[in-house]
Amino acid sequence: MDEFGGSFLGSSLPEEVKALSKLLRSDPPVVDDGALRAIMKHALSISVGGAVQSKEAALERYNKLKRLCQNDSLTVDILELCVSAFSSIFKAALRSGTPLEQVYGVCQDAKLPEPVAKGIVQLLKLAKKDMNMQDKQSSGHDNMLPSLTSVRWRVAASISTNTVNRSLRSVVHMELKNSSNDVERFEMSAESFHMLRYNVARALKAMDDGISHIPAS
Repeated sequence: MDEFGGSFLGSSLPEEVKALSKLLRSDPPVVDDGALRAIMKHALSISVGGAVQSKEAALERYNKLKRLCQNDSLTVDILELCVSAFSSIFKAALRSGTPLEQVYGVCQDAKLPEPVAKGIVQLLKLAKKDMNMQDKQSSGHDNMLPSLTSVRWRVAASISTNTVNRSLRSVVHMELKNSSNDVERFEMSAESFHMLRYNVARALKAMDDGISHIPAS
């Protein structure tokens, strides 16, 4: 019977994490510290960015890890087990938002070596920091609507044409530019232009009156 209590990993310890715990407590160690760190970083990148579950991708991942680890004793099965187990831990911790001290406690309960538990917490801390920075940048820039930066206009008057002899029919040519450097050009009648100017001035006055009524802090 599994005595592992409920946590961000679920009500019972995942099989791959059980196998990882047993593997890392073997004597002599099967995976050295440098290789283990490289595997953990790779598993975290998969957990954050997602992974393509194809044979080609798995083989490429294995070859990359082999180059990083430089350890001929590591087999495909061992590498895949480590990646799978660490990915399960990272994904569950990030998805649940479990506090780092609780993640550390769960890793200890799972009988993972203390350096491994500390390494998991350190990598999660860095990942959460990067994700928070990306969220702030996204909310501060990407989701901001462009603002109007330039308004230009000119008036053109048609004196006469081949078909119409009535003169001095004025048309206003407008050019608007926003902070994203998008330019919009269109035409409008002089009457519509005067109405636009009137409504803009009215809106600005209403805003100014509203600000003046805000009590000073």
